[in-house]
Amino acid sequence: MPVATPEASVAKVKGTGVRAMIRYAETKGGPETMKRVLARLSEDDRKIVAGTILPSSRYPEEFDHRILLAVFHEMFGRDSEKGMDLGKAVLDEGMNIFSRLFLKFGDPSFLISKAGVLWNQYHEIGRLDVYDVGPKGARAKLLDYPWLDVPFCRVLSGSIFRALEVSGCKGISLQHEKCVGQGDPHCQYHVSWS
Repeated sequence: MPVATPEASVAKVKGTGVRAMIRYAETKGGPETMKRVLARLSEDDRKIVAGTILPSSRYPEEFDHRILLAVFHEMFGRDSEKGMDLGKAVLDEGMNIFSRLFLKFGDPSFLISKAGVLWNQYHEIGRLDVYDVGPKGARAKLLDYPWLDVPFCRVLSGSIFRALEVSGCKGISLQHEKCVGQGDPHCQYHVSWS
């Protein structure tokens, strides 16, 4: 389990992802699944979930990760590959009309090169470094994010994959080459498309 630093304990994330994960559990899992998700959370977390989660508000990163783990474990159990579906839903929820048009008509290489900037718009901690960007692929490293684990990585993989789908890419391949959740020093992704 990742260890949060003092800096991480005050870091915040936009509510878009939190709201998307809760909606995913409600719509895809139904009321019984949502009850089990809530049962995994503390009383304080349940109070936040019971309120209105605003996409533009900021919530503690630790809370976001507790929601992710609760939804992930109740919805997918040990089948971590299915976690990509949650990541796709998170990306879909977070895109406004401008974002969708930008993704749809933008150059995928340019878009993927800006993924680090997008990360910083949502997260106050961690760094997504994109490199080896070419006309049909790129690599990215996720660094200094205290909550890297297999569930988070699968959700992030789904978001990356969905962004490429929305931008019109075909033949998408996403490889999670290194993973902190598997003992590597950082997470590294390689994406390619035709």
